Amino acid sequence: MTTITGAIKFVDVPNDFCISNITDLIKFIQKTGKIEFNASQVTNVSVSVDQPADTTTIWFKLSPSGNFVGVFIYIQSAWRQMFPVPNGVYRMYGDSTDIPAGYALITNTTPGFTAAMVTHLQGQWLQDPTLSFYVIFDVVYVGL
Repeated sequence: MTTITGAIKFVDVPNDFCISNITDLIKFIQKTGKIEFNASQVTNVSVSVDQPADTTTIWFKLSPSGNFVGVFIYIQSAWRQMFPVPNGVYRMYGDSTDIPAGYALITNTTPGFTAAMVTHLQGQWLQDPTLSFYVIFDVVYVGL
């Protein structure tokens, strides 16, 4: 096993922050902490458009334009996508009009979904009190 060492750095720290308990400390580290390390120490990962020749690595596949496609692992003589799960439906909480990049709201125009499937999923969604967007909804990963 390779040991990778690095330094914890804190970014965007407000001038008036105060930590009064362990919970605040943990939240502070989660929000502002970053780990800086030498990327050359990571030897079992490949980040590229093309399949790596070394089948013992984890492949972070990129599109020809350089966008993230997914994480692939070589299993049973083929590169298999592990994340995001292919054809996965993801339930989200938030604002259905402000979905994270790479995801799309499931609608009648989403490839692979019948009208009955969309109706079933949308029947489980929860609208906000103003009825202007959904706060619980389903999306699919479409790539960046």
